[in-house]
Amino acid sequence: MKKILSIAIAIIAIFVLAIPAAADTIQTTATVGGSGGTAPYMIALFTTPDEVDGDVDGTNVYPEPAIPNAVAPLFPPNDPTKDGWKRIVFYLMADHEMLGHDAITGMTIDVWYPASAGGARKFEINALKSGTSWTASQSGYAAANYPAAPGGTAAAAVPPSPPAGWNVRELTYTDFVDTNADGILGNDNDKTVGPFLTFYGNRVIYGTNPVGGAPWNAVTAGARLQSDQALMLELTGWIWFHQSPLVYTVEGKAAKGNQSPALWNSFQFIGVTSLYLDFSTIAYGSFNSDAGVVVKQGDNDLGTSGAPTIWDNGNVNAQVKVSASKMVLGWDGTGDVQAHPDYGNPSKTISKFDAILYYKDKLFNNVQVGQILFPADAALKVIDNDLLQVPPELGTTGAVLLQACRPAKIEFSVEPVSGIDNGAYRGTLTISIEPYAGAQPEIN
Repeated sequence: MKKILSIAIAIIAIFVLAIPAAADTIQTTATVGGSGGTAPYMIALFTTPDEVDGDVDGTNVYPEPAIPNAVAPLFPPNDPTKDGWKRIVFYLMADHEMLGHDAITGMTIDVWYPASAGGARKFEINALKSGTSWTASQSGYAAANYPAAPGGTAAAAVPPSPPAGWNVRELTYTDFVDTNADGILGNDNDKTVGPFLTFYGNRVIYGTNPVGGAPWNAVTAGARLQSDQALMLELTGWIWFHQSPLVYTVEGKAAKGNQSPALWNSFQFIGVTSLYLDFSTIAYGSFNSDAGVVVKQGDNDLGTSGAPTIWDNGNVNAQVKVSASKMVLGWDGTGDVQAHPDYGNPSKTISKFDAILYYKDKLFNNVQVGQILFPADAALKVIDNDLLQVPPELGTTGAVLLQACRPAKIEFSVEPVSGIDNGAYRGTLTISIEPYAGAQPEIN
């Protein structure tokens, strides 16, 4: 009987398990705030650093060009000052007329871009009070990626984490404002709050005093904080060096149950070209004087030794310019090569050069290639495609595009005169970049 009973239970269990589950999705709603009570109000809002004449044209922030590393990850983790993340610091001052500034339990910064179109949210920093201390967190950060060479895969770029990351600091009237946003207080142009508000001029945006309806200013806002009647916080944020050079809108709010009306400010992320080379010497090696053109080949990999690569580690596309001195027999690399006694001797110099720049898509296909021939001691010349050097020139005529954040292959050549003296020759090569003025569109 026990055996039969156990079989019956097993059969029942099979039927139960075979019955399909039923489910439905329902919405849940709740309203936070708006249930009475007086909200805090914003007194002041501003952003540092300002690295260009900002009192006239607003707050300006330069990108921090990243320095690559041959070993993954691309940027050296032991040097956070060169990781491509620019520190930006936001300052909010607020009060609560009914309960005092001690009642404020939250402050928020939202950064939007582009400002002119209303844009999307770049990131949000939230500061919340627990007891007497504040903690900060970040949310909604739009994706940022490390640059990838053609054929490579872009890896996610993660903003710095605490203690360097999304921090909050409460300020009193006598505390320093981090003017340069370098995380070091009391150096360079750093000032305490009162003098800073005057120094920063119209880069500080003020709200309106609900009592009397008059706008706050440097004097009245400073006095409010000095008398311990206002709350001031510093929130640390970060922006990636390859973000577009746009005006980013900053929204600041305070909360105690109900949220204050927002104050709005902005900063301009400046567009820059920035030159990075993975070589400091072009070594052509040994050859006979009648060798013709001797080429130093490059590649697209910033980590390959001996194969030249060029990188615009800024946020604006560039074009490349080059010039060269003569290469002189016996020059030791010190001093001015043009002062060498054999600089004018054709039997002891090399004076004809060329350069080739490649713009490739992400599949390594050549999209635009330009080659220039240039003599020694000529002015800087843009590497362009003028259809005169075929091969290898191809694609759009004009300056070859050096796309921001994409390593590119560059090559150099020398053409020694047949019969020059044997020995070691040395000279200098000058490379520079400037904002792109050509017609080649970006192709991914």
